[in-house]
Amino acid sequence: MSYEGHVQVICEQGHFFEAPDPYHAGDPVCPHCKSPSAWINSVDDTNIDSNGVIPPAVMVGFIRQPAVPCTCTCGHKHNASETLFRIPSPEETRAARHYFDGEKYIPLNSPPKPRRHRRRNV
Repeated sequence: MSYEGHVQVICEQGHFFEAPDPYHAGDPVCPHCKSPSAWINSVDDTNIDSNGVIPPAVMVGFIRQPAVPCTCTCGHKHNASETLFRIPSPEETRAARHYFDGEKYIPLNSPPKPRRHRRRNV
């Protein structure tokens, strides 16, 4: 049995990034500031459903400081500072985890869809 996956990471400084699974690639280090990770969310991609992923629309709820955009004197737009995230609690992490059904993200903790029973003609 094989495993394919990646991790979503927030470093000690609050930068969010995604990295290969640490089992295969070692502990992730922040590409922005080289700080070690403070929070890791494992995502199982084995069945191509991103089981456990926290989608971007949910991650915005953990922003503690949004990026500050600026325009250089030459007209180029960039961020003067990066978006910084707070570390979610274990309960928040569990509640935020989703899977991808091929069309949309579905919360892992959502109740199962009711089964439809077919009537049999007797």
